[in-house]
Amino acid sequence: MLLFYAMNGASVIRLDAIPYLWKQLGTSCVHLPQTHELIKVFHDVFEAVAPHVLLLTETNVPHKENMTYVGNRGDEAQIIYNFTLPPLILWSLHKEDATILARWAGTLRSMGARATYLNITATHDGIGMRPSEGILSDEQRNELIQLAFDHGGDITGKRNADGSMSVYELNLNWFDAVNDPGADEPPDIQIRRFMLTQSIVMTLIGIPAIYIHSLVGSRNDLAGVKRTGKARSINREQLRLHRLRQDLADPSTHRHKVFAETMRLLDIRASQTAFHPNAGQVVLGLGSEVFALRRHNETTGHSVIALHNVTGRTVDVDLERAGLAERSRDLLTGETARCTISLAPYQAMWLTPCG
Repeated sequence: MLLFYAMNGASVIRLDAIPYLWKQLGTSCVHLPQTHELIKVFHDVFEAVAPHVLLLTETNVPHKENMTYVGNRGDEAQIIYNFTLPPLILWSLHKEDATILARWAGTLRSMGARATYLNITATHDGIGMRPSEGILSDEQRNELIQLAFDHGGDITGKRNADGSMSVYELNLNWFDAVNDPGADEPPDIQIRRFMLTQSIVMTLIGIPAIYIHSLVGSRNDLAGVKRTGKARSINREQLRLHRLRQDLADPSTHRHKVFAETMRLLDIRASQTAFHPNAGQVVLGLGSEVFALRRHNETTGHSVIALHNVTGRTVDVDLERAGLAERSRDLLTGETARCTISLAPYQAMWLTPCG
């Protein structure tokens, strides 16, 4: 079946819920050695007959467990979902503090020429909470659970023998996860806050992946939840093509603004070799209010420093402290920056030395 997909043009094959592939009585049936051996078999077959086909493992588990699916020497999956990223971005915006995100991102390293991360904020499922285990405390995770309820969402989890629930995921649309639907604030501020999260996904080491409802700025589909009775329906709106086309063609609509800005950022990103999946990454310590990365491509010598203001306040950044030249150009605006720059609320900058 896997070869059939490749024969019909598949270049990436997602192995859904792969940790549970092998079943064995008396075990948890998760991460068993036989599962890893089978992924290695899949890998070896494609290396022999279709080396352009990449395996993507869907492993919504704690980060250390997730990393095992690259295997030894990259002999399992070439791409793994970076499931820890969404809850940490959400926490950073909720608290206006990127400390935990920066600390964790500092542990991410290049996995070699044939393996990397798939960076996301949203998928067709909810925002996985298990990947935050050991990174966010129980109190912090409970705060995000309350945020989901406050923003019109729900949770999915496993009922324990003592009657408690182990939360598996937050069920709400990503736009409404980072923006309170009931807040009295300008729509453009909410779009800027949302686009900041997409900038983080696009600049972090790995490959960015944009879920369709993030691409077109969907909101919580409460009618869908009511119709199906399923919490996950909140992020699975059934789009009507004619209405979507109308919205995307109208510059005044919410969907058009999100879509157009996302495509603009992706076009800029594609022109920068510093954002190659295997280009180096250093997390810069510029204070808790700014999530800052330096990406550098050793082959081309090209560098970009990405700055993200996770707060609703203007934040000043010292370019010399960030390791930038005296004059730098913001790829997103074309403006030249000198010495100290001011990041507006929820502003992102992609800075490269002028030369």
